[in-house]
Order: sequence, then C-alpha cells, then structure tokens
Amino acid sequence: MATGQRNTRNILIIGLCLTSIIPFLVIVYLFYYKAAQSTIINLGPVIVGLTLFLAFFGVYILFNITKAIARVSKSADDIARGDLTKTVVPAAKNNTEVVSLASSLSSITHQLIANVDEMERRAILLERANQELELLSNKKTEFISIVSHELRSPLINIKQSVSLFT
Repeated sequence: MATGQRNTRNILIIGLCLTSIIPFLVIVYLFYYKAAQSTIINLGPVIVGLTLFLAFFGVYILFNITKAIARVSKSADDIARGDLTKTVVPAAKNNTEVVSLASSLSSITHQLIANVDEMERRAILLERANQELELLSNKKTEFISIVSHELRSPLINIKQSVSLFT
C-alpha cells in the first residue's frame, strides 16, 4: 500500500472516531444519571441521528481533504521521480491550504522545467564551444608542425655549412 493511501486511510479512521466519540460520550453521560433517563428516551432518536449526521459529515469533509492531499502527494512523488509534465490540481476548491500547497508545487515544477531547459541550452553552447576549441587546438598543432619543419630545414643547412668551415 502506498504511503499516500495509508495516510488517507489513517486520517479517515481518526476522523470517524473523533466525530462519533463525542455524541457517544453524551449518550453515556445521560444514561449514567437517572434524572436524565427520561430525557434520553425522548431525545434518543435525535441524539442518534445527530451522531450519525456528525459522523458522516466529518468523514465527508475528511475524505475531501485527504483526497486533495493525496493528489498533491502523488504529484510530488511524480515530480521527485523526474516526471515534470504532471500538473497539480487539488480536488478541494474550498481548502485554501491545499490549494496553496498545490499552487506552490506547480510553481516549483514550472521553475524546474525552466531550469532544465536553461541547462540543456547551456550544455549545447558548451558542446559547440568545446568543438571550436578542439578545432583550434588541431590548427595550432598543425601550425607548430609546419613552422618547426620550415625552421629545421634551413638550420640543418646552416649547421652543415658551419661544420665545413671548422
């Protein structure tokens, strides 16, 4: 099970527990005191209905939030693997924190794409400059070889002429 799915499941379980435990404790409190038992009998269906409503409403809210966070998390995982083509779109439009996080992640992705493009452009320029330097180095080697040969030939003749005089 992926980390995002496990976190989503854990948040939903905690949310369900928290949204249903408070009304449950109210029911236990009312049953515990004898004076409140007649009120419980009259309000029992209302309390149960309220408990169920709060539980389902809490789970609904938590599900939407965790779904949005899971999407942002999956997009972050894709970006970490090097897939910069994914866009980050959270499911929850009213959750400004998740939308802000998704927006920041999208900005980071766009900046990464720009940086990668710039690095590729510079790599091409460096490759061209390296090829030009290799060409110049070859021309320099050829020039030195020619100059060396041209200087050596007359020097050998001069050396032979000097050796005749001595």
